[in-house]
Amino acid sequence: MGKKTETRVLIVDDNSDNLYLLRNILENQDWEVSEAQNGQVALEMALAQPPDMIVSDILMPVMDGFTFCRKCKAEEKLKNIPFAFYTATYTEPKDEKFALDIGADRFILKPQEPDILIDILTKLLEEKRSAKPAATQPMGDEEEFLRRYNEILFSKLEKKSLAVEKAKEEWFPELEQLISALSTDLSGAPVSEIDGKIAQALKQIRECLNIDRVTLWKLAEEGTEIQCLHQHVAPEFKNAPHDVTNKNFPVLFNQVISGDYVCFSGLEDFPEKAKIDKEFFYSAGGKSTLIIPYRIAGKIITGMTFASIKREKKFPAPLVSRLKLAGEIISSALYRRQAEEMYSETVKKLRKLGDFTAGKLFIRQDKQDETFYQDIIGKSAAMQTVFSRMEQVASTDATVLILGETGTGKDMIARAIHEISLRRKKKMVTVNCAALPQNLMESELFGREKGAFTGADTRQIGRFEIADDSTICLDEIGELSMETQAKLLRVIQYNEFERLGSSQTLRVNVRIIATTNRDLEQEVRQGRFRQDLYYRLNVFPITVPPLRQRRDDIPLLAQAFVEQYSRKLEKQITSVPEAIMKKLQEHPWPGNVRELESVIERAVILCPGPVLQLAENLESFSLPPSSATKTLEDMEKEQILKTLAETNWRIEGKNGSAEILGLHPSTLRARMNKFGIKRPTPKKSV
Repeated sequence: MGKKTETRVLIVDDNSDNLYLLRNILENQDWEVSEAQNGQVALEMALAQPPDMIVSDILMPVMDGFTFCRKCKAEEKLKNIPFAFYTATYTEPKDEKFALDIGADRFILKPQEPDILIDILTKLLEEKRSAKPAATQPMGDEEEFLRRYNEILFSKLEKKSLAVEKAKEEWFPELEQLISALSTDLSGAPVSEIDGKIAQALKQIRECLNIDRVTLWKLAEEGTEIQCLHQHVAPEFKNAPHDVTNKNFPVLFNQVISGDYVCFSGLEDFPEKAKIDKEFFYSAGGKSTLIIPYRIAGKIITGMTFASIKREKKFPAPLVSRLKLAGEIISSALYRRQAEEMYSETVKKLRKLGDFTAGKLFIRQDKQDETFYQDIIGKSAAMQTVFSRMEQVASTDATVLILGETGTGKDMIARAIHEISLRRKKKMVTVNCAALPQNLMESELFGREKGAFTGADTRQIGRFEIADDSTICLDEIGELSMETQAKLLRVIQYNEFERLGSSQTLRVNVRIIATTNRDLEQEVRQGRFRQDLYYRLNVFPITVPPLRQRRDDIPLLAQAFVEQYSRKLEKQITSVPEAIMKKLQEHPWPGNVRELESVIERAVILCPGPVLQLAENLESFSLPPSSATKTLEDMEKEQILKTLAETNWRIEGKNGSAEILGLHPSTLRARMNKFGIKRPTPKKSV
């Protein structure tokens, strides 16, 4: 059992690389770290589960650090929590004075040596723990705060804007558009087109960055050589002359295959021990290089090299981050191509032998006019495409993202993929990401040790641990909080995690299938879903069509549901009139297959004879258009308001709103704050 973590720190920064570095420093002290990328998300997290300390950047989107600090100090449950700013942008004495005036306890300039930073934060914690709780402090004049805030912010924004533009040069907007286009283009490309699209992608990346050579490589099976697969070189230069091996690149080769990227702006950046690597690099005609390895299903399989030959070039952290994403999209497409080719070869061999259930693979003999497939009904062209993609990906370990409206049967598709995969001997583990409160989701996924938090009386094994050597289905993954998304990203990348309250790292071999009814690209644009997580999930997307796009399947589905509920209710319903079937096929079915099933079940219950009759008009089973187009957040807000009104705005205690909604009172307050819900002021009697 890992030891109980005594210090919980919330870190806030809009730069994922900064979060990663700071997290590593703090976790080395056995501190439990949670993270957020803007002040708004951080405030919600802090209200839901107050940390022992907050370390925040200042210049961030949505809500900046100054505003975040001021709101924390205005909250009764947060005002005594140590709050430290850690910034590289706000460096002037007046910035520090302003920060301390609004309630910050420390103002720390980036970067700091880890030991020094830990010493500062440890002393801050000790001071706060030994001090008496502060009385509520007036927050000062609002107008004065805004005046000083705007004055400082305008100055910093102007400076940072110039610095960012200079650092990003001309590549940033074009590269962002290119990455988005690559994700769309490669995720659904036919196998025969993938190589051509990869070659075109390398050309676009090289021209976008104005560098001389971009290479896509794979790690040889014996693990001692990096072999070139695709390369695009500026017209005035030649392709790289040699493959990289552990002999001509000994020190840095091992660094790359362990999963770390290598970046050198010039020969002087090579470490002292890498003399052989330096000589090889020089002989290959390089001035600057960036080498990034990519993991697929937890293993280093491919990577990319970005090289400047004619002049030295810097690769700043934001650029490295974007190129990591671009390379993962390309590598995932390559992996899918190899898996599908392997599958096709296996199918050919098995068909030649006449063996269509050869031990490990399930293959349909006749894919034409298929009606049932792994208990899924559908003979329409749209469903045949879904069945084909299920087969293509099932035998691989690739992550699958199943998209589709509510009620289309995404969970059945996930189950079917598992049942025809090589992992089917162990039961698939399913987690409904929308059903659990987000403050419990982390322990549900990753487990917890006894005493990890108040109420954790026993050790709990997480779902990822249970799913080892099997498949985990993350149903409605779009509902996960940003904090949980960050931790899930690490599991996808490295197949490792820690239980809550433990410092022991656990490794698992898990295949991930995720489902969602949300438009994740739109969620990414609106800052509600991590872009890097989306690209890692979108390796092999399968879109399940809505029922209105597969009307040919409605008679089959209706008949199947009639038979199912007739048996269950011990009725003898033998036919469905043609007029009824026509109505079923013409209905738009906003609730999809689930709505159709409910309509048929109700009709069977009320049907007096052997001929099916609908219980009511179909329109009565459908949500009105205004409701059907509401977002989940709109419905959540309405439900919270309705419950608060019914309980006379009582939040805590027996029969309070939090108990009725199944939420912790602090979680409910955080959501009320998020939706801007405030108790109405009682009207004065006249």
